[in-house]
Amino acid sequence: MKIEIMSISDSDKHFASAITEYVKRLGGDVTLTNIKPVKNGSHEQIIAAETQVLIDQINKRSVATYLLSKEGKSLTTEQFAKLVPKHDHHLCFII
Repeated sequence: MKIEIMSISDSDKHFASAITEYVKRLGGDVTLTNIKPVKNGSHEQIIAAETQVLIDQINKRSVATYLLSKEGKSLTTEQFAKLVPKHDHHLCFII
C-alpha cells in the first residue's frame, strides 16, 4: 500500500533533520508532499487559493483522499480501519 501525506507549509528548514528521520522510519511506501502556502490576499482569499491548489493536486491522482483536521471528527483506530477500504492501494492524507 502506498501512502501520501500532503500538507501546506512554508520551508521547514529547522525541522529538516526530524522530517528526514520520520520519512526514513515510515519506509519507502510513504511519501510526503509539501505545498507552498499562498501569501498574497486576504485571509479568505488565501484559504480559497490554497483550497484550489489542494483540489488541483487531488484531481491529478486517482486515490482515496482523507482530509485530517483538528476540527474534524475523532475516530478510534477501529473506526478508522473501517473507513479506509481494504481494496485501496494508494491513500492520500491531507493535513
